[in-house]
Amino acid sequence: MTTKDLTKVERRVAKNYYEKGDMKYDLQNIDIKFIREIMERTAYHESGHFAARVFTRLELYFVQSISIIPDERNMGYMRYECLTENILDIHPFKKQNGYMLLLEMFAGYGAQMIHEKAKYNNLLEYLSEEQDEEWEDYSDDERLDIHRARRIASIMSKPYWSKDKIIFRAAKWTMEMLNIPSVWNAVDTTAKILLSKGEINNENEEITDLRFSLDVPKFSNIPKWEKRLLEKK
Repeated sequence: MTTKDLTKVERRVAKNYYEKGDMKYDLQNIDIKFIREIMERTAYHESGHFAARVFTRLELYFVQSISIIPDERNMGYMRYECLTENILDIHPFKKQNGYMLLLEMFAGYGAQMIHEKAKYNNLLEYLSEEQDEEWEDYSDDERLDIHRARRIASIMSKPYWSKDKIIFRAAKWTMEMLNIPSVWNAVDTTAKILLSKGEINNENEEITDLRFSLDVPKFSNIPKWEKRLLEKK
């Protein structure tokens, strides 16, 4: 395998990855296997986030772009307006929307775990072993999924229902959600598009078209999930 085998997307990812890390970008010295591993991991991570939104429908229309092209801050991203997250502390349906947000936060790592066929008993065990720096709170970057999940769980917590219990339940539910065949198909389909194109944006209705092409039922159409996530007025 030589650098001639790299696609345009792989070259773009490699260039941004090396420059992001203040390393010299030399096309002749690229670790092709490593770059492709990064791309797959990032594609499934971001696709997990997107599939969770497709399932819950929470602010799905606000998703603006999904990318696996590294920038100065991220290896990849799903960009959207996060109105519910910003006002969760005063939201009238705090529990319902909090769990929907947590499903999205955890679905990135959950999709990675499934795709990697990682041999762990549950998602929290995977996070503590494979994402230990973020899980153990060594990073002060509040934009990270786990930081945001902990903040959301803190807002949702009550004296008789702790933040840790909420996180445990949300992580368990996340893996159940991702193992719904149509949801996993959404992850897999989106990841393959990202690996091929590098990014999907809604300037030309790409995300809208993708959303309508995915045969994912809304959570409220599944009795177990409706009971879990819908709060009574």
